[in-house]
Amino acid sequence: MAKNSLNKSEFAIKNIEFELGEKKINIANRYVESGKLIAKTGIQHVFESDRDSATLGVSAARKILKSERDRVRVLIVVSQSNSRMLPGLSYEIHSRLGLSEICFCIDLLQGCAGFIHGLILASKLVEPDRHVLIICSDTYRSKIEPGDRSVDAIFSDAAGRVF
Repeated sequence: MAKNSLNKSEFAIKNIEFELGEKKINIANRYVESGKLIAKTGIQHVFESDRDSATLGVSAARKILKSERDRVRVLIVVSQSNSRMLPGLSYEIHSRLGLSEICFCIDLLQGCAGFIHGLILASKLVEPDRHVLIICSDTYRSKIEPGDRSVDAIFSDAAGRVF
């Protein structure tokens, strides 16, 4: 192994945080046959937010300690809910968090599998002095047709981050 190279066993998630939408919706109160729905999915509540994906992502990431924030050299943001095309959501979150100017930012426009894609990418970019912050943030609730049980009972507005 070359000097300063990272041993694959050193790749680890140090910390996980999340931010949920501020409005908690009880599935049992929303649908007549909610018992079957809850039994199939295990989901009893979903969350809705008036905040956008960037704000939810920043809220989840702010829970990172100052000493950790200063070591972030790669920011990966996974979302399908960016409110605009340019600049990417990662650049907005980078700016709002006040991350280092040398931090590499990248957006992954992914849904369900996006977190796994982010982890794979992070494993390729991590180095001993280069820590990676992954933020997954989406606001799906505003895009759901009212009463569409196929998605209304499972999608929330939320963000999560791993470091």
